[in-house]
Amino acid sequence: MPSPSTLTAVICLSAGLAGAWLQAPGHENRQELGASPVAALAWAQMRCDQTLALAEGTPRIQAEDLMRANAAFDMDAAQRGTQAVCNDALAIAQRIADIGPSKRR
Repeated sequence: MPSPSTLTAVICLSAGLAGAWLQAPGHENRQELGASPVAALAWAQMRCDQTLALAEGTPRIQAEDLMRANAAFDMDAAQRGTQAVCNDALAIAQRIADIGPSKRR
């Protein structure tokens, strides 16, 4: 059986990690989201326009980065509304989105 001090250390460490994990997406700023146009496009494709596609030859991103950005976009949409965040996400993703000739302006 672990000692009380070991249990206390485990509880404190777990609480700290949980706090950091829960806090991280909400503290993303627009510049951090802007650094990931692939994540912005993925979110916009799910929430705004399902006809969007990733342009040929665009580098991929890590799944963790995609999930972090997705959570940040979702939190932002809950606060400001989906349409406002769609506009932001589409602006961020514009350079890597393959919108097709029928949608080009």
